[in-house]
Amino acid sequence: IYTVSIDGWVYDWNESVRKGGLKLEEKLLKLHIHQEKEFMLLVSQNKISLYELYTKNQIKQASSTQIN
Repeated sequence: IYTVSIDGWVYDWNESVRKGGLKLEEKLLKLHIHQEKEFMLLVSQNKISLYELYTKNQIKQASSTQIN
């Protein structure tokens, strides 16, 4: 389970134990998880970021200026 806190953290939970977190720089608008739970796509005010879930490493990030 993934939750997003008001202070900008995305938390990873396993059986009611928090496993880790990822700090966001901007207000999160949408969060999408790959069906097999390998990747997470975060859509914020000005960025779209793709992360590998197990390592929390960012794979790719695009700003709204690059998208438009």
